[in-house]
This record gives sequence, structure tokens and C-alpha cells, in this order.
Amino acid sequence: MRKQRQRVNISLAAEDYAQVERLAQAGGFKNVCAFVRALLIQVSQYAALRRMSAQQRARQPTPINEDIAAMFAELIDWDAATPAEQRAALMANEKHTEQ
Repeated sequence: MRKQRQRVNISLAAEDYAQVERLAQAGGFKNVCAFVRALLIQVSQYAALRRMSAQQRARQPTPINEDIAAMFAELIDWDAATPAEQRAALMANEKHTEQ
């Protein structure tokens, strides 16, 4: 079950685009679009978590069928991800055990 996708069309000033392009290259992304997509997804997920209080997050159980569907969706997205997106995801999910 693939997620339905929508497109976003944005315009940037030349100097802003150049800066975003440098950030994308430094992060190992294939192109600016892949970088901006990954960035927007992270911002969206962060905003969704910030809307809930810590108590709400703790009380909100996730039905097992949603967990399973989310896992399979991540696997499907992972298969379609570029190597740069996969590297970024791995780096973002690394757990630092140094205290």
C-alpha cells in the first residue's frame, strides 16, 4: 500500500538555491529536490510531535495494525530511496551510546 503523493513547486532566489545546493551536496544527496523533500518531512514530523504534550504522547497507544502498516510503508519507501537518502536516514537514526 503506497502512500498517495502530492507535488510542491517552489521558487528560490538564486543565492538561496545555491546555498541549498551546497547543503544537499554536503549531505550526499543526489539533488536539491531530494534534500528539500527529506528536510520538509523532518520538519513536518517534528511539528506534529510538538503539537502533542508529553502526557498525550505517553497516553496515546498505537494500534498494532498501524504499527505494522507503518513498518511496511517504511520498507517500501526505503527500497525507493536514493543511496543519499538512505545514508541520511541511517545517520539520523544512529544511537549515540557515549554518555
